[in-house]
Amino acid sequence: MKFWGYTKELQHAESPQPAELPEVTISATPAELRAIAHFLAKVADEIEVHGSDFEHEHFATDDENNPSLVIFNPDALS
Repeated sequence: MKFWGYTKELQHAESPQPAELPEVTISATPAELRAIAHFLAKVADEIEVHGSDFEHEHFATDDENNPSLVIFNPDALS
């Protein structure tokens, strides 16, 4: 497992590339954490079913000010 992400500066670069993150901190309410947990379990099921044909999925939020959470299947690169 690896964590990748963008700083605000990287997002606005001419050719943005994600940086590997050695640590990720999530600041969230219990309800938000449960929603993320549900999303992660759903994506894990989809990866098991579709294997390398599954590439990525975005966690949907109602607030465009929330950060993006994208789960990527490394087997999709094979």
